[in-house]
Amino acid sequence: MLYVELDNDSSQMVRRVSIKVKEGVARGQIPLPASIFREGGYTLRAYTNWMQNFGEDYVFNQRFYLGIPAKESWLVKSAVNVSRVADKDVVNVDLKLTKTNNLNSPVALKKVDVRIYEGRYYLYKEVMQTGIDGSLKFSQALKAKVDGRILRARIQSLEKGETDKIIRCRLPLTVTKTSTCNFCPRAVIWLRG
Repeated sequence: MLYVELDNDSSQMVRRVSIKVKEGVARGQIPLPASIFREGGYTLRAYTNWMQNFGEDYVFNQRFYLGIPAKESWLVKSAVNVSRVADKDVVNVDLKLTKTNNLNSPVALKKVDVRIYEGRYYLYKEVMQTGIDGSLKFSQALKAKVDGRILRARIQSLEKGETDKIIRCRLPLTVTKTSTCNFCPRAVIWLRG
């Protein structure tokens, strides 16, 4: 069996389905009723019982945004990891902002307010400018009580006439390890109004 879960931005599971695997392939559908699924970011997790023997690093995770994009809204792609520097955990965040009307068009050279939270606790705030490729990169030492597993970002445009552009997204930590387990699902998400 393949277990597929959808978690909301608060890391709460909102839907779980089991799909039979036949000859290494599993096919199924996940209904997304409007009464349960609100606009926002979600994480698709997929795993088998066998994959659970090797820990969270072997569970497939894919983030996506559910909603109707507004004209000229932004999408964010993130890479987050934690490193150890001088006996402190440091979270390294690499974000890339693109426009929804043209995914090859970066949100270039825009002044933004970046805030990082763990749960409801504020960790980091800085006014930054996106790079020519729409990138934002920064590092911050984590406080002793913070474990860094449930990080969220809030990015708000500070450009004149664009202050209503606010992105909220989860920042899942990634751990790079060599593995012998390959899981490459293909997902098609059908949304019905």
